[in-house]
Order: sequence, then C-alpha cells, then structure tokens
Amino acid sequence: MAFSKDELWAGGGWSWSAFNTLLVTGMSIVSIWSEVAAASNGSTGSGVGTILFVVFYTLLIGGAVSLGVMLVGLPGAWFVGRRLRRVASVPTHVAVHGVLGAALGVIVFGVYVVTIGQGRVLDALDTPLLPITVALTTSSVVFGWWMASRRARSERRSDDRRSPLGLDEAFDPHASLR
Repeated sequence: MAFSKDELWAGGGWSWSAFNTLLVTGMSIVSIWSEVAAASNGSTGSGVGTILFVVFYTLLIGGAVSLGVMLVGLPGAWFVGRRLRRVASVPTHVAVHGVLGAALGVIVFGVYVVTIGQGRVLDALDTPLLPITVALTTSSVVFGWWMASRRARSERRSDDRRSPLGLDEAFDPHASLR
C-alpha cells in the first residue's frame, strides 16, 4: 500500500473524531446512569443540565487534549506508515496500528497520573481509567487507519490473494454487483 501525508492527516483526523465520539458517548452514558441512580435513591439531580454540562466540558477539554495527543502521535504514525507502505497484509496493519494506539493510551494515562493524578500511580491503577484509555485510543487509531487507507485498499483487485474476502467491496454501497 502506498502512504502519503494526506493519508497521515486523514488518519489523524479520523482517529481524533472517533476518539471524541467514543469519549462523549461514554461520558453521556455515565452521566445518564448517574442521574438515573440518583433519582432511584430519592435524590433530585439536575438531570438534563448535568448531562449537557458533562458533554460540553468533555468536548471542550477532551477535544483539546486529544487534539494535542493526535499532533504528538503523528510522527509515530508517520514512522509506522512509512515502514508498512510495502506490506499488503491488512491484519498486519491492524495489529501494528493497534499497538500504536495502545502505546498512545499508556502514554496519555502516564501523563494523566503525573499531572492530574499527582503521581499516585497505585491509586490511578485502582480505577478502570487505564484499560478504558487504552481501549479508546487503540480502537480510534485502528479506525483512523481503516478510514484513511480505504482508497489504497479498494484499488486492490478482489481476486488478489492479499485480500481474500474482498471486505472493502462487500461493505461498499457504491460497488457494482457482478
């Protein structure tokens, strides 16, 4: 597969968008869950206002922080992309980009522990923050690669042994039926 700066930026943009979508969705679910739990215990919470507050600040803070992480992670993605440009195996690309995403998640967690967590590593490890962060960054980076590399993958012949299932054609609504 070829690799260009346009694909790098597209992958970064897709990864950033996916991460923020997952983050806002997750925070919204947690907020709704908390409001429902508070209401079932007889507490009268602020309901929709709290949820909107959480979503707004998640977008504001999470969006800014994840934009910084994306910009810091782009050189690593460039290195990985350049090394994989002659590798045709989609599973290899998925695995390597997954490792890149997981590494970014661990780095983000480490920065969190040092800055906001005041260096209390054991306290931070006692929360689900590390696996959640790694899962979000891993899935976001793999999704970003998948979306950015679609054109290069679609240019492969469907009978090419490196693309045995023709997945891109199978899920492309614009592909012609033969």
